[in-house]
This record gives sequence, C-alpha cells and structure tokens, in this order.
Amino acid sequence: MSLQATGHSLGGGMAQFGVAANVGSPLLVGGVAVNAAGLSGNSLQALGADRLAAAAGVLDHITTCCDPVSTYGGGLVGGRYRIPRQNAPLSNGHGIADVAACYMAAAGGGGNIPADPR
Repeated sequence: MSLQATGHSLGGGMAQFGVAANVGSPLLVGGVAVNAAGLSGNSLQALGADRLAAAAGVLDHITTCCDPVSTYGGGLVGGRYRIPRQNAPLSNGHGIADVAACYMAAAGGGGNIPADPR
C-alpha cells in the first residue's frame, strides 16, 4: 500500500509532516508540496534527523519566485523546484492561480521546471 500526500500552503506543511512521520513504515510514502509552509523547529526536532533525511528523497516542493510563505518560512523538507516568474502576472506569488500562471509561462505549456540549485 502507498500514500501520496499533496498540499498547498498550510496543507503543504501538513503533507511534508505526514510524509516525514511515516517514512520507513510499511506504507510507501511520498509527496508534493506547493508553496508550502515550513515545519517549526519543534516539528523538525520531533521527527528527527533520520526521518527528515529519508523524507528528503520522497518529497518535492514546487515554489514560485516571489512566494512569501515558502521563501521565508524555513523548515522545508525535500527537493525544491522554483518556478521563475517570467511574465506571469502575480498577486503576491502565493496563490494557486499564481503557481499555474508561472508554471505555464516557464514551461511554455508543457516543459520541465529545473531544480532550484539551493
């Protein structure tokens, strides 16, 4: 049995906690978080370094260039893919409409988004 968690903003924070908490269990877990809130220091400490390291291999984050939540929140677990702004109109870069507009502009309607080098 497997579990794939997906979430945006607070839901993205919950998805990464759920994946990290269950990695290594009989469940095969993975996930994608979009402009996710970072985990608190207490959450990171409770999960522990081994679970966080294992979760990093099965969890990805998609962020927009100007998202205030994922850019400044810290505590993100897993790989990170940053969608460049291009000429996409943005409110503050956080909403799903912003993610879709940036993705479509960056991918030209169907390309791949490169990994963030950070």
